[in-house]
Amino acid sequence: MSNKPGRLYRALGAVGDQADQARPAVANRRKVLPEPVNSKSLTQFVWITFGLLAIVAVLELRLRDQIGLITGVTAIGLVVYGNKRLEKLDLPYLVATMPSAFLLSIVVANLWSAIRAANPINQMGAAIFLHLSTLAPFVIIASGLSYFFYKKSTNS
Repeated sequence: MSNKPGRLYRALGAVGDQADQARPAVANRRKVLPEPVNSKSLTQFVWITFGLLAIVAVLELRLRDQIGLITGVTAIGLVVYGNKRLEKLDLPYLVATMPSAFLLSIVVANLWSAIRAANPINQMGAAIFLHLSTLAPFVIIASGLSYFFYKKSTNS
């Protein structure tokens, strides 16, 4: 049996003979989140998406008493519009914007009825659950389409 230690992991800032032969403790990893981009077109797109989807959801809730087809088709149209308008570096934000825009549009559309309810937290929770279940196909399509556009831009 040998007294020589096995290959060790090197701590950050370690120096010396043992540290030079050890594996680095921190591996080089691929960035998961994109770098923050201060793009005027991205900021405008996010405001347009949140605002337009909230307005359409409020109108659809008032006219049809449910949120669904019109809001979903608008969101898919906004994904296609975002793909055309945004730069390649801004496309990861398109993937994250759509699900949060759906949630915000439901909250804004049901805000008045939740305020008037006896238990507003339960009312808002039930409204979010109900409307997200009817919007589920559109949320999946919009998120999948935006992810497809993002992956297509990274491969080219």
